[in-house]
Amino acid sequence: RGDRPGWQRLPRPPGCQGNLFLPSATPLGAGRVLLAGGLCDLPRMLNDTTPRAPHVATSIWNVTRGEWEAGPDLGQSRLRHTATRLTDGSVLLVGGISDPALSTDPEPDARSSGGGGVTQTLAPNLVVEPVLASVERFQGDRVQVLAPLAVARAGHTATLLADGSVLVVGGRDASGMALDSVERWNPSTGQWQRMPAMRAARHGHSATRLADGRVLVTGGHSADARFDVRVYAHTEIFDPASGLWSESARLPRALRHHATTLLGDGSVLLVGGRQGNPSPYHEPWVWLLDARQQQWLPAGSAIVSTDVEWETTPDLQRLPDDRVRIFTGTRVLLWTRRPPVPETLPPAWFRPPAATRLASGSVLVIGSTAPPEGELESHAYEWDPVQRRWSEAGRPAHRRSHHHAVAQLPSGRVVHVGVGPGSEGRDALLAQCLQPPDTTWRPCGELALSRWSDASITTGLLPDGRLVVVTGNDHAAVYEEGREAFVAGSLRWQIEGLTYGAPVLAPRPMVQLSLPGSASPLDVSVVAAQYWESLFIGWRSQPSTNPDSSALQMDWASEAGPRMLWDASRQRWTYILQHRSMGRRAVLLPDGCALSPDPLTLFDPNTSKARGLPDPGMGLEPATAHVLLLAGDEIVVVGTPAGGVGTGLYQTRVTCAGLAPDPDQALVLHPWRADDSRYQVEPPASATAVTSPEPPPPGWR
Repeated sequence: RGDRPGWQRLPRPPGCQGNLFLPSATPLGAGRVLLAGGLCDLPRMLNDTTPRAPHVATSIWNVTRGEWEAGPDLGQSRLRHTATRLTDGSVLLVGGISDPALSTDPEPDARSSGGGGVTQTLAPNLVVEPVLASVERFQGDRVQVLAPLAVARAGHTATLLADGSVLVVGGRDASGMALDSVERWNPSTGQWQRMPAMRAARHGHSATRLADGRVLVTGGHSADARFDVRVYAHTEIFDPASGLWSESARLPRALRHHATTLLGDGSVLLVGGRQGNPSPYHEPWVWLLDARQQQWLPAGSAIVSTDVEWETTPDLQRLPDDRVRIFTGTRVLLWTRRPPVPETLPPAWFRPPAATRLASGSVLVIGSTAPPEGELESHAYEWDPVQRRWSEAGRPAHRRSHHHAVAQLPSGRVVHVGVGPGSEGRDALLAQCLQPPDTTWRPCGELALSRWSDASITTGLLPDGRLVVVTGNDHAAVYEEGREAFVAGSLRWQIEGLTYGAPVLAPRPMVQLSLPGSASPLDVSVVAAQYWESLFIGWRSQPSTNPDSSALQMDWASEAGPRMLWDASRQRWTYILQHRSMGRRAVLLPDGCALSPDPLTLFDPNTSKARGLPDPGMGLEPATAHVLLLAGDEIVVVGTPAGGVGTGLYQTRVTCAGLAPDPDQALVLHPWRADDSRYQVEPPASATAVTSPEPPPPGWR
């Protein structure tokens, strides 16, 4: 919506109170959109033998009034048809197939007189869909039946030409085979004229009217999935003046079920298209036919991770500034033309990246990529939140690193740690160092590990500036910068007396780290709490007979630890909540509220209420997202891009009121949670400590 950023769920259209599939949606002007055709799936009992009624109702969405209006009925039920808005504002509905549930086994080559369609029986027990030659025209409050096509077809394209006529190209017949036939509708006579056939029969193609009035036809294939399919890379151009076809620039690869649109400078944008089996690596997914060079150039890449997105032809909406919204069926993307010089962009992360804010104000992101062959490789990139640009920051030498993390020390040195094969061939905690603005990483420490958590490692800075790394529930290490070495120690948890749902003054450190040769243990409560919160397993408190071992034992109950946040300025835990009340990996905002990305939740310690927020289109897998604070009320959220599309970074402003609206940020909008009692806890009785006389129950449930 233009008046309020975000998406609005519309009520069901009056023409179908069930689920409506595959209708055409055509803008009528003046803020009205026509919905016509498709299948209306109404629930019915399996033993209900009453005849199915064809779906012929139309519905009109009135943007100004914010409501649906009932439109006139079609004369023929249809789907996989085309709907073309003509120069006078009417809509031409051409071909398609009628509802297959309405058809019965016909005689071979029987013709349907009502809809001008053809149903064929190719072999015993194989009846294909009834394909239509029928044509109708929606105008005002009525639907007019027009002269039928010469050749019944579905899955074709219909393009409005400069003189107001309509060019119908290709499609498939009742047997599922592609057509090379072309017809042109004359608005003056209302009749169809056969035109010269294409050089290749095709459906699943696209057709775009170019700036000079010609029509570009791209890709497609020769048959449906029941037959051998030949997918095309070649393109053809139809010249309305001469009525002839000519070859054009070939596509970089054979494509079908893609979409194209004309941009302001005469270039053609091509999006999507099935290219074979989905790939786990970045694939070119957007191409641009440059108007001057007349060649296809890559203009965007993606990992298409769902069958729905791979099989569905996307819908394109060109915006006034020449950006293009892409509706894939599972996501909404925003395409922007890149500058002529290729912009530095991070690669496709194989695992969730690690990130930290540098003293300069930029954000350093480190992740691993998986080349088609060979071991994982690590890459580092720096994000400038002011210029909103990426730059390369070197390549750490870790070839195989698990659960890596990164932090900047007070000296300015950046330390990247991860678990991987050490010099002795055993699992080890490995450190790589970088001194900005240099981009050369070098090894700077190693610690052999006898055991470590396969779920997570967590890093943080101690008050004296040293880096602590929690590698398991009972062990951690401190990095000594001067010696470039790790010192291993053991953790002791003291969690009795914690109260859930209210700010708590810490009567003693929750977690202490004992180091060899150290007279007193270190308070590592904050880092250990972040480690505990990140796990997907539950814990239970058990007495320990060994004073050097942890008092916590794993409870494989598929429960996560409580959500915990330490307020350093007030020296208290801002919240300690059960996992149903607050998301994970929260950060404390400047105005005192806490934001979590997984799920996207805002917690206000003044009211002790957590409320779910609608996803503004971060385009991140929630389970991988981490929030970093920037200057003022700005944040960046870093993680793995949803479906592999994008760079895995989202920047916005946030306060206790919520996220700043930014409708033009890319990607998918996930369902959001409404406020209800599940996301509320009682406010504290006072600002003083609230403690429990009893230890928390086993299992944290």
